[in-house]
Amino acid sequence: MRIRFQGGGQTGFSLTEMTIGLAAGLVFAGGVLMMLKQHVDFVRQTERLDFIVNDAPAINGMLSRLFSRVDAYRVHANRGEAFRAESPENGLEPGRALWIRFRAPDDRLIEAVLAFEKPGEQRTGYLNYYVRREDWENKAEWVLSSKAAEVDFHDADGVLRITMTGPDGEEISYAGLAE
Repeated sequence: MRIRFQGGGQTGFSLTEMTIGLAAGLVFAGGVLMMLKQHVDFVRQTERLDFIVNDAPAINGMLSRLFSRVDAYRVHANRGEAFRAESPENGLEPGRALWIRFRAPDDRLIEAVLAFEKPGEQRTGYLNYYVRREDWENKAEWVLSSKAAEVDFHDADGVLRITMTGPDGEEISYAGLAE
């Protein structure tokens, strides 16, 4: 008995055609994976620079508005020392807190403290702003930044310098004079 094939032509792809098709598919998939890796790297880099790109300009604006009104300031080693508003014990050494005084529009004097606080072993801390009230030591008015790793206040010959270190080691310095 004889078996006959119907159709009489080629019924599939040749080995060469299959090889070319698979190679083209692999090249396309490799290109897509390279683009995905590039995108992930770009997103990571953008997240790393978030402190400089987003937080630093906002902090700069707040500090500029605040220090344009300051009449007097003193650098203190810590928040508690700044709340007592005594002469600082550390002299010209950098500190973690800054006592400031300025006049309100109604001509009354306002005292405030800008303090960097890092609870526990966290990677970043809080740059808090306190205004003198009855319970001012317990409640910050604002949190200027929650992404700073370190903040140092330093008085050098009447020029206030604030150095902030971001979570990835980026460093930003602000400088200004009290009028």
